Amino acid sequence: MPVWLLRTEELVWKKYLEDKEEEYVDYKD
Repeated sequence: MPVWLLRTEELVWKKYLEDKEEEYVDYKD
């Protein structure tokens, strides 16, 4: 997997956490 894809995914997750911090627990399991 390309590094830029990892970085993009990380940014997407950060935004996702800001919007849905509670649901994050379920997905992180």
